[in-house]
Amino acid sequence: MNTITTRMVYIGRRLVAGQQLTYWHQEIGPDGALGAAKGAVQPFQAGTPVGAVLEVQQPEGEPSKVYYTGLMAPRVVDAWKDPADVAQWRARDLADAQAAATARRAREELAALPDAFEQALEILREHFSVLPVMQRAALLPLVQARILGSDS
Repeated sequence: MNTITTRMVYIGRRLVAGQQLTYWHQEIGPDGALGAAKGAVQPFQAGTPVGAVLEVQQPEGEPSKVYYTGLMAPRVVDAWKDPADVAQWRARDLADAQAAATARRAREELAALPDAFEQALEILREHFSVLPVMQRAALLPLVQARILGSDS
């Protein structure tokens, strides 16, 4: 079977649908310019730093497949030369990883929420849905203050 070798730069993790982190790489063209970005559920190579340039082997005619193990596994061959790009990718990677961790913690904390709270939230949603936008905006801080125990 014939393979195609592609050079890609790892641009970090991205949050998809507010929950799942995916690993993104951008193709490097023959002229050294960045091309299309591709996401994957698993990293091409675990522990790869943002900005690492990898050589990725793919079966010819199957651009969505990548060899992950063995002699054809992706390997780091260089580092991206533009420090501004790498800094931007790292900042986005860190922000998305923190957002994913925060969302995961919130889901875990809310998993044991009693049904009575869900019912109360549904009642509030129903009442708010009949109000005009301006009234909703004015009422929201009052509801929040009452829930948190302050009448201000």
